[in-house]
Amino acid sequence: MGKAGVFRGIGMKLPTLLVGIASALALTLAASAAEAKSWSFSFASNGGDIGSGIFTTTNAGPTYTVTGIAGVIDSSAILGLSSYAAADQLLFMPGPPNFDVGGISFTALDGISYNLTDFPDGSNRITNTVIDPPGVGTPTPFQLTSLSITALPESATWLMMVMGVAAIGAGLRIGRERQLADA
Repeated sequence: MGKAGVFRGIGMKLPTLLVGIASALALTLAASAAEAKSWSFSFASNGGDIGSGIFTTTNAGPTYTVTGIAGVIDSSAILGLSSYAAADQLLFMPGPPNFDVGGISFTALDGISYNLTDFPDGSNRITNTVIDPPGVGTPTPFQLTSLSITALPESATWLMMVMGVAAIGAGLRIGRERQLADA
């Protein structure tokens, strides 16, 4: 069966659909270089702090500037970044260490500010405004007993997956319409 037979059941919708898909893909891939990068994180400390969420950073590494944060720490929602402990909001990937002495600071809904930092002994640590109000590292911040930071897929990757599923669906539909037209 020739092209005319393939398009008989769906008119000229398929070429238009393919052009639209190609255009959307090209625009997304071109824009993805300027997009932020997202990182999933989770940690626990020997002081009892437990947190998880997502860092949003500039898309340049291995030193990334954290520009946003969302998540939960000690059952309290993370509201956003803060300047506590003179944080410079730098994330180093791959680590360890994943932070420098300035660290990444954020505030939670309960009003407590936290700082993820690299202590001079080379270990990732956490302090907060309850145990160290000025954020100067006295007393010694709690050590992170577990820390996981992983990159999340970029939007172009998600688009490619969605487009693949859509193409499979379109192929199945064309096959079904072809079977009905031939019957």
